[in-house]
Amino acid sequence: MDAPVFFALRDKVQASGEIQKVWKGYQPIFGIFSKSGFTQRLVDLGKENPQLFLINEDHLSTQQ
Repeated sequence: MDAPVFFALRDKVQASGEIQKVWKGYQPIFGIFSKSGFTQRLVDLGKENPQLFLINEDHLSTQQ
């Protein structure tokens, strides 16, 4: 799984007027699931972004 998946998901949430209206003032949290793993670029984004959780088949990648 690569970074464009996260960017597309983030852009959809930001463009959703309904989500922005209902959850005004809240910061969304993103969880991306993968059986085959994540590219280093997406792992690095996860380390920089505390709202992004990368969930592999058998473990959760943390931002530390």
